[in-house]
Amino acid sequence: PEGTTLMLSDEYPENGLLGPVARGGTSVAIIMYVADVGDVCARVERAGGVVRSKPALDPFGDRTAKITDPCGHEWIVATRVEQASAADLHERFNNMMRGA
Repeated sequence: PEGTTLMLSDEYPENGLLGPVARGGTSVAIIMYVADVGDVCARVERAGGVVRSKPALDPFGDRTAKITDPCGHEWIVATRVEQASAADLHERFNNMMRGA
């Protein structure tokens, strides 16, 4: 939601706080809505991160991308581009699960 604060920090091994790279990967992906997913991807690449999947429209009306930030955290960033009805979302989900 607007106004939400999310804080991440650098590693502090002396306090037992290790990031994904030091741990050999992560089992968590943070999903965050942003104003412009394409802009976020460009900023991530300039900062040394990696865009794992380029921005694309998903079945639920979001333009999404998967990225890894320079510290190894996995993110899915999304921008809402379509407000689909509940019935449309249900149908799209079922089609996605069937591989249609």
